[in-house]
Amino acid sequence: TEFGGPRYLGVTGRRGGWLRVLAPERPNGAHAWIRAERARLFGTDVSIHVDRSAHRLTVRRGDRVIRRVTVGVGRPGHETPLGRFAITDKLRMGGPGTTYGCCALALSGRQPRLPAGWSGGNRLAIHGTNRAGAVGGSLSTGCVHASDADLRKLMRTIPLGAPVFIRA
Repeated sequence: TEFGGPRYLGVTGRRGGWLRVLAPERPNGAHAWIRAERARLFGTDVSIHVDRSAHRLTVRRGDRVIRRVTVGVGRPGHETPLGRFAITDKLRMGGPGTTYGCCALALSGRQPRLPAGWSGGNRLAIHGTNRAGAVGGSLSTGCVHASDADLRKLMRTIPLGAPVFIRA
């Protein structure tokens, strides 16, 4: 990936010898197609569900809730995009007190509405923050913010390729 890790894609369908996937190169909501014979498939029943209005991230294993986390989301004008995404990378970041906290779960989605002059890239992620009030508020430029303690648990729990559903 652009972050140096192995490439994981969320599979959303199959047609003949082709897989419909969520790829970060495609616009949010658009799919790509890859040959099934060139992929190594695995399944997971772990998923992430983000409710923007409730500032809540829920981890599910099948229909069972295994973790709830208070999160921050995008501010007005730079809302966290809605839709289905997938975890593409698990990244170690600068650590506590830094802009992105200890770690990040990179998503297949992109933020299409970045502020003028923004230089932080447009990939969506679930990551930490050094902004007071960002966890539980609507202050980011589109990413989902969680505490470092919650992120460390998510890093251990969430497999690469896991689906992420973000709703209003």
